[in-house]
Amino acid sequence: MTDKLIRMVVQSARRLIRDALSAYFDGLPEFDVVGQTAGLAALVELCVLRRPDVAVADVGRLGPDAVERLRELRTAAPDTEIVLSYASASPATLQAAVLAGIGSLVPCSRGLNVLLQAVRREANPAQRRHADGHSLTDRELQVASMLGSGHSVPEMADRMGISSRTVDPCLHPCHGHDLGIRRYCAGSLDLD
Repeated sequence: MTDKLIRMVVQSARRLIRDALSAYFDGLPEFDVVGQTAGLAALVELCVLRRPDVAVADVGRLGPDAVERLRELRTAAPDTEIVLSYASASPATLQAAVLAGIGSLVPCSRGLNVLLQAVRREANPAQRRHADGHSLTDRELQVASMLGSGHSVPEMADRMGISSRTVDPCLHPCHGHDLGIRRYCAGSLDLD
């Protein structure tokens, strides 16, 4: 156990999910759930008030309104890292989420262990890499968006009309600079 507990808040419009996530994280020795809320607007207020290290937001379909609320959260509580769990999203909306500074994007289909890994990573400044999205090329943003949607490398290559060998370098830090695309789309695809 670490000396300092990771303070976190949980948001989900679905009470069962909100309560289950809060109970799960609060039951782990390194976490302290300091609040929960149903709405994204209330999440912004809660983060300003409680100053958590991490906010876990659970949305069904990720749309532009949710991205805008989370962008407001980044501005209002810049020290709070955001882990977003979503059921579905378009590549364009995932790209907007990356540009909004959302720390980790986790498809609901990836499960609780992947969400836990993303929360731990966002809570650890040594593992966190905040790209502003502007340092990524259009292709890298497209790959990050498709990766977050759960597409495999061959599926991404097919949709973009390029080879798998062209997609692969966008996924790895050795591509010339440390992109951290894996962090954006935590656990969406096993790359190794």
